[in-house]
Amino acid sequence: MPYITLERRAALDTIIDGLLNRLDEIDCRKGDVNYCITRIILDALKPATGWDYHSLSDCVSVARDAADEIQRRLLGPYEDRARLNGDVPCLTPRFESKRTCKCKHKEELDKYQGNHPRTLKDVTEEVSEGIWRDIKKSRGTDESV
Repeated sequence: MPYITLERRAALDTIIDGLLNRLDEIDCRKGDVNYCITRIILDALKPATGWDYHSLSDCVSVARDAADEIQRRLLGPYEDRARLNGDVPCLTPRFESKRTCKCKHKEELDKYQGNHPRTLKDVTEEVSEGIWRDIKKSRGTDESV
């Protein structure tokens, strides 16, 4: 999250690390984390004048942005890796490349698309391969994640 300065992160990390240590001590569960996040968002963003549509929308946006960050940065590479093993055919006809299709429904996919030299799937595979290469390099292993 590059929009938060290192100095500000350090101050926030001190508080967050204390909370995380305490959560470890009480054998934290998923619901506990949900409760903490909800309280933090609502208490930190509650306007002095009381709730209104815009301030509540800001709370939802913060939660959604955090979830999107996790989705994009952490879960996305796993999804990309699953696509390399073959996606669900009914989800891919518009984006599947004829030259990279490895599924038994190739003829069905062919009728949905023309001759596209470079598709979204091609670009996604290239990016995914680069991400996985970097992950493996940082771990010093060639094992699948």
